[in-house]
Amino acid sequence: MNFRHDINALRAVAVVSVVIFHFFSTYLPGGYVGVDIFFVISGYLMTRIVTSKLDEGNFSFASFYAARAKRIIPALAVMCLTILIVCLFYLTPWDLRKLGKHILVSIGFVSNFTYLKESGYFDVAAQSKWLLHTWSLSVEWQFYLVYPVLLVSIKKALPKMSLNLALWCLTITSFSLCLYYVHTNPDQAYYLFHTRAWELLIGGVIATQKIPQTFSRNVQLSLSVVGLSSIVSALFLFDHTTPWPGFGALLPVLGASLVLYGNTNNPNLQSKFDNKVIASLGLWSYSIYLWHWPINVFIKSFTNSTLLFNTLGILLSVALGWLSYSTIEQYKPIVKHSRVKGFFYFSTRSHCANHGHYWTADL
Repeated sequence: MNFRHDINALRAVAVVSVVIFHFFSTYLPGGYVGVDIFFVISGYLMTRIVTSKLDEGNFSFASFYAARAKRIIPALAVMCLTILIVCLFYLTPWDLRKLGKHILVSIGFVSNFTYLKESGYFDVAAQSKWLLHTWSLSVEWQFYLVYPVLLVSIKKALPKMSLNLALWCLTITSFSLCLYYVHTNPDQAYYLFHTRAWELLIGGVIATQKIPQTFSRNVQLSLSVVGLSSIVSALFLFDHTTPWPGFGALLPVLGASLVLYGNTNNPNLQSKFDNKVIASLGLWSYSIYLWHWPINVFIKSFTNSTLLFNTLGILLSVALGWLSYSTIEQYKPIVKHSRVKGFFYFSTRSHCANHGHYWTADL
C-alpha cells in the first residue's frame, strides 16, 4: 500500500487531540474523540491489507497476526517495563501489585475488561491507573483476531454477496448495540469490543466502497474539508458528560471516513496533507499515545499539575514518542555470520516504517 499523507495527517490530529485532552481537558473538552478516529483508520487499513491479499490469493493468517504483533507489542512491552521500573521507587507494595496486574492484562490485550470492572473511564480513580489507555489497544487487538476470519468467511460462504454490503450490515448492527448500551450501561458501551466494532467496521465500509468515476477533484476536496471540519467541531462540542460513543460519535467517525473516502484515488489531493510537522507526529503517533498517559499520571500524582508541568509533560510525550518510534518501531536486527578474528559480529539497521501498518490506534 502506498504511503497515504491523509491517513498520516488523521493520525496526527488524533494523537494531538488525545494528548491535549489529557493534559489540558478544559482547552479541548472533546479531545478523546481522537481514539475514535484511530479506530476508523485501523478498520480501513486492515480491510485494505486483508482484501488485497485475498484478491492476490496469498493471504496468510499467520503472517497477518505476526505483522500486527510486531507492530504493537515491542513498543508496548518496553513502555510497560519502563513504567514498572520507575514505579518501584514511588509506589506502595499494594499499588505495585495492582500495576503488575494491569501490565499483564495490557500485554494480554484484555485490559478493557479489567478497567470496565474497576471503574468508569472519567472517574477520579482513573488518574491512578498507569496503563488505562491500553484499553483501546485491547479493543483493536480483539478486532484483529476476529476481523480476518470474518472477511475470509464472507468471501467463501457468500461469494455472490457484496463485501461492502455485508460490512454495512455489521456496522449498523454494532452501532445499534452501541446505542442500546450507551443508555443502559455506559461503561460497557465505552470499553467493549462489540459496541466499538462499528467504528472500525465503518473504516472497512469506506475501504470497500466504490468511488464514482464522476467525482471531480473539487468534490473530493470538499469531502476532506467537510470531514476535517466535523472532526474539529467534535473536539469542542463534546466533553466528558456526553454519552459516548452514542450518536455524537458519528461526527468524528464520519468526518474521518469522509477524509479517507475523498482521498482514496487522488494522490494529488493527498499531497495537501504533506507537512513535516504533521508527518512526524503521524509517524510517531502510536508511541506518543503509549507514553503520554503514564507521564500524565506521574505529573498528577507527584506534582502540582501546573501549566508548566503539563506543558513539559506534552513535550516529554512527544520526545519519548520519537525515541520509541526511532529505536523500537523501526528497529530491524540483521545477523551477519561473518567471522572477524574468530568472533561472530552482529549489525543492525533501521528500516522505514511499513506504510501499510498504522496504530491505533492506536485508542
